[in-house]
Amino acid sequence: MKQNRKSSSSNHKLHFRKWHRRFGMIASIFLLNLAITGVLLNHYEGLKLHQSYITTGWLLDWYGVSLPKNVRCLESKSKSACQVGKQVYLDDAYWEDIQGSILFFGWWKEDVLLATSANVYWLTDDFKLIEVASFSGQVDGIVESIGVLDNQLLIKTSQDAHYRFDMMTYAWKPTEALTINNQSATPADKKTQSELGDKYRQRQITHLQFVQDLHSGSIIGLSGKITHDITAFIIIWLVASGFITWRRRKNKK
Repeated sequence: MKQNRKSSSSNHKLHFRKWHRRFGMIASIFLLNLAITGVLLNHYEGLKLHQSYITTGWLLDWYGVSLPKNVRCLESKSKSACQVGKQVYLDDAYWEDIQGSILFFGWWKEDVLLATSANVYWLTDDFKLIEVASFSGQVDGIVESIGVLDNQLLIKTSQDAHYRFDMMTYAWKPTEALTINNQSATPADKKTQSELGDKYRQRQITHLQFVQDLHSGSIIGLSGKITHDITAFIIIWLVASGFITWRRRKNKK
């Protein structure tokens, strides 16, 4: 009888240790991921993870990053400005993320002018930013059109209000109604749209976001978070079972 009890107890311990090892292997993968991603997150500024982007196609597909349907381009003096989502590309090179839609791209006085429904940007010939002028709080309504007439920079809003830009006060001043010739935007050709589409996708997911998603498990959605939670409970169980095993051996001695 005693021998049967010893045999049963031995089988129970063997079974217990087997599952302890199995769960330990699972937990080690989880802990390795936490350790590596934790170090990366702790030093993300030095590694510039927030300034670099994921460019791998299948990863971008996994995140569901797709190209906006409309790619609008304006051209002036053999130079082009194209808008893809919030991104602006000047001569096919990424420039900046902007608010609003591009309304004007061309030259005024000696500077390059890029205007959206939210702001006007003064640029150098090589597209370095000089100054920004906002419409917010200075005009009534939403800016619908902008253009140059008789060397004056003019805008028209949705309230049918007209303004001109005063260089002396650096502000928008009401003016009489004038006809503004809108610059017509042209759809990008297939080649340009494809190239800008790839560039657009490759500036959507930073390496920082990717590492954060790996760390939390959200890289695979809700199931990833649940898996991380389950693995965390397994680690708690491993700690507890390890302590129990240690106490048993200590008591035997």
